[in-house]
Amino acid sequence: MQNLPMLYREESRPPRLLTWPLVFLGVGVIVATNSRELFQSQPALFALYVFAGGLVTVFLLEFVVVAIEVTGTEVRFSISPFYIRRIMVADILHDEVRTYPISATATGRSWRPPKHCIELTMKSGSMVTLFSAHPEKILDAIGRAKEMSAGLPQLDVARNH
Repeated sequence: MQNLPMLYREESRPPRLLTWPLVFLGVGVIVATNSRELFQSQPALFALYVFAGGLVTVFLLEFVVVAIEVTGTEVRFSISPFYIRRIMVADILHDEVRTYPISATATGRSWRPPKHCIELTMKSGSMVTLFSAHPEKILDAIGRAKEMSAGLPQLDVARNH
């Protein structure tokens, strides 16, 4: 496999302040609803299941990474270690940075920042939306990848890296 230049990489991790309470709440609900018979018949096995499930959950929470990568030939979106999607640069017909404002909640007291994304229109007519903290950098990297795949010399005029 040839080494392709990494033109852009963005990683993010889920916020622990949100995920940990949700995991503990979910585990508590599962344990409370499904374990009564197992706990009464085999308490040691029940404790082992709860402990193993907790360790697996903690392990997965610590290693989950949402990443967007742009190489010379493809755009990769992954939720590691569960999901990866590869989009070939040659299949991208049009790309555009979009900002979608988020309206206030029904009470009108809460404000959240707008969502920034890049919309990719594929040659097949399908659309792919990638949410990013820096969509302009992804757009720039896709442009450089298109130049590389077309065999054009790279221009470094006023590029933000």
